[in-house]
Amino acid sequence: MRVVPKDDSETTNAFLSQSLVLSKDRTLNTDGKTTFNIMKDRITVVNEKIDYSKNGHRLY
Repeated sequence: MRVVPKDDSETTNAFLSQSLVLSKDRTLNTDGKTTFNIMKDRITVVNEKIDYSKNGHRLY
């Protein structure tokens, strides 16, 4: 783990580009957080709020 200096799109983009295999067949549900929208050209981003109280909630 490492400290993330600030929670913004550029920092997120740099970190994920170094850490993940990116392709459009991958789906990320951001639980309603729009910071990840910068990744939409490289992965499928879903900004759907997750209801954790439901059994079998979709995490993609």
